[in-house]
Amino acid sequence: MFFQVNDTTSFYVTSNDLREYSEFSKIKNTFFSKKTIPSICSPSYREHILERIDRRPFFSFMNFNSRRSNFIFGDEEDENTYVEIGRPSKSFHFYYISDKSYQKFFSRRIARKLIMSQGLVSYDDLIGRLHEGYYSAKVFNIGATSVEDALRRSDQIMSDILFQLSCLKDIPLSPATIAPWGERQKSASMFKYDKVAKGTNFDLPKATFNQDVVKYYLLGLSSNDPTLQFLAFYQVLEYYFDLISNQKLFKQISQRIKDPKFIPDDQNLDILVKDILTHKRVTKELEKLTLVLNEYVDADDLVSFIKEYEDFHKTKHYFKKREVFGEEVNVSPNPNEATYGVARTIKAIRNALVHSSDKFEGKYEDGCRHIPFSETTEIVRAEIPLIKFLAQKVIIGTSKPINYSMRNK
Repeated sequence: MFFQVNDTTSFYVTSNDLREYSEFSKIKNTFFSKKTIPSICSPSYREHILERIDRRPFFSFMNFNSRRSNFIFGDEEDENTYVEIGRPSKSFHFYYISDKSYQKFFSRRIARKLIMSQGLVSYDDLIGRLHEGYYSAKVFNIGATSVEDALRRSDQIMSDILFQLSCLKDIPLSPATIAPWGERQKSASMFKYDKVAKGTNFDLPKATFNQDVVKYYLLGLSSNDPTLQFLAFYQVLEYYFDLISNQKLFKQISQRIKDPKFIPDDQNLDILVKDILTHKRVTKELEKLTLVLNEYVDADDLVSFIKEYEDFHKTKHYFKKREVFGEEVNVSPNPNEATYGVARTIKAIRNALVHSSDKFEGKYEDGCRHIPFSETTEIVRAEIPLIKFLAQKVIIGTSKPINYSMRNK
């Protein structure tokens, strides 16, 4: 069967292609897949799309234009389990070909790639071009008694294989949690609170910013991974924890000393010592974070940001009770109370990213940990715009005025 694409290009489907599709259709109902996760699984076979988790050229050292350039773990010739990493299979394509989102994905990519083609193109080549830039892990001969058992076994196998690959070839890959052809939803990264400036000519900065803190901020911008982004932006806030916390102590001590009734005798000096010791013992990270936000982030601006974020996504995200990594959090739309709610939310996420124990502080239950490159990554991703906004405000709030006209004098 021949299909005309344009004046110079056609593709054809052979009887063997039709036979393969027919054979797969007979066993398709033995496979299971989740709607948003690009994976198919039967008791004996699992295939899952992989994603790169760094910014290096993907498989740049290999010639993946050749179908023989695959990674094989185990022996393909015997009946034991083995794993192949390479281009997605024809079976994977057949499984999703009836999915409307996949059909749009297929049509869009193929149309672009066939425009520059000439002559006859086989269906195999067509699928190869569709999957160009995508790779999957295929687990053969799982030998499970059910799909649930196969998912459990293959999850562990893929984890083991990908760790081994990272050790042997220094290639960091992870099973994708979102299908490349899934219906696009508004993601946190699409939200922009401040409009991007137009043009190329700008005024000189009106203030000078802390160079060290700016580097943390730039690290957050440069990372693809939400975990690293969040922690980098958080470090901007953390940088000023002791400064602001100590200022509170200094103010307290200063007020005592300035009191006309103050006499530097043993009793009053003992009170000052107790103030210092109490400050060191009582001032926790949540309190320090709240102090920093109160000092440098205007509460009305904070509430305005959250309202705009929720309007963009058309859902309540912060102004409601919710559980974040085992902590119940809630942000009040009242500017007088919003900052503390934001601080508790930010702190709960930070704890989950830094502490891998599911019993951290005795509050986490099983399943409340953040596991990189898992579904919890999307929880962290949704919080990036807020922590980025806070980091910007703190950098600006700690800046110092600058007068360029005085620099040459």
